[in-house]
Amino acid sequence: MGLRGPPKRPTALTLVAGNPGKRALPKNEPKPPVTCPDPPDYLSDVAKTEWRRVCPRLAELGLMSDIDIAVLAGYCGCFSDLLDATEKQRGRATVLKTHNGNWVQSPFVSMIRQARLDMVRFAGQLGMTPAARAGMDISIGNPDQPGTSSEGSASRFF
Repeated sequence: MGLRGPPKRPTALTLVAGNPGKRALPKNEPKPPVTCPDPPDYLSDVAKTEWRRVCPRLAELGLMSDIDIAVLAGYCGCFSDLLDATEKQRGRATVLKTHNGNWVQSPFVSMIRQARLDMVRFAGQLGMTPAARAGMDISIGNPDQPGTSSEGSASRFF
């Protein structure tokens, strides 16, 4: 049995977007503590660098917790794979002639395409794509910003 409709969004993303559908927010959504954990040891150096670039920004928005490590690690791993495949493809033909005379696509082109698709999928789960940010208003819940109210703010969820 499949899920119907678009995937659910975390309340934090809904609040940052200003709750455009004006639907009732879940009352019992799990609210793990916001944190920016260290990158897992199994990530490559490139992936760890991306982790250190992105994780603090996600934590600032209330979108990172220690239980999100696998999702962010997936994104960072795909980022590393993308850079690696892109570097290996650089300066090479995208179509290759085999010893049989057949033409085939370079395997690096497929690797690049797949890494991009996977990156976007992981990034969307973390609110890191332009589409995910399109309606965000990060001043929501920020008491230092004039014209914002703490009522209904993201801070009550974290």
